[in-house]
Amino acid sequence: MPIRLQAMNMNSAQRNISPRHLATAIGMSESSLKRWADRGFLSVTRTAGGHRRISIPEAIRFIRDRELVIQDPMLLGLPGSAETYSPDGGNVSDTFLHALQSGDLDVAQSCILARYMSGSSIAEIGDGPVKSALQFLGAQGHEGDSIIVEHRATELCVQLIHQLRSLARPNTFSFTAVGGGVSGDPYVLPSLLVASVIAEHGGDATNFGPNTPFDAMRHQSTLLEKSKRPDLVWISVSETHDPRSLSADISTFAGECSEAGMQVVVGGRAVSELTLDQISGLTVHATLTSLSGCVQQLGSRNEVA
Repeated sequence: MPIRLQAMNMNSAQRNISPRHLATAIGMSESSLKRWADRGFLSVTRTAGGHRRISIPEAIRFIRDRELVIQDPMLLGLPGSAETYSPDGGNVSDTFLHALQSGDLDVAQSCILARYMSGSSIAEIGDGPVKSALQFLGAQGHEGDSIIVEHRATELCVQLIHQLRSLARPNTFSFTAVGGGVSGDPYVLPSLLVASVIAEHGGDATNFGPNTPFDAMRHQSTLLEKSKRPDLVWISVSETHDPRSLSADISTFAGECSEAGMQVVVGGRAVSELTLDQISGLTVHATLTSLSGCVQQLGSRNEVA
């Protein structure tokens, strides 16, 4: 049975709140908040009656950009207390790990959201507390309760990253991207993290998920009409049983993408086992943070164009 998050659900990102609620949540006067909106620092919509409304993703963007302190997270649909989101809220990584170990879903969720609200990118969260916790749990063995804890933790992380992606989703996209894990790679989370990092930088990312054959990727990239091709293709490699064969397959596919005018990024914990050809537009990334820098450049170029 899939794990259900207990506090902020997936629909929270679709909510709109009033300036009064946002002002109360961050300890600001409503009149001051409206002046920020009038100056263009906070995007608002209007109801049929002319009242201002602010989407949850826009409220969170405003809080992160201005490094504001949340005083009442409940008004934003966020779990935890004001202390959870304070600058000195404690060691998030340790608390997150302990929450996953004990199955405390509320605490795990609030840890990740607090890290995001404090300004950390999805890439930094993926490379930081998520990676550290899952590596630790994976090293505990694969017998009895250990594997149950690891599977539960992974499922929780998948749902948390889906939440972050919905919060980071831009109003408009500056480029398109497709990708997934290679055939034989069963891991769901790595490709989802890549898609979320791309979305955070303005990319419309279609994630094919794990165990995706190259022929399937071709049908959604190189074999499309030129006007429908994505700008970027990503390949996630968390596990490989035949590095030489996989290296050849990736190099061939990357060459086809290059000729078709698309960039290709390859990442994952098994990339060090690969030996890829030097191909224009192909980059290899050992971390999400490295990938984030590459994707950000692509987004910036397309915005200028």
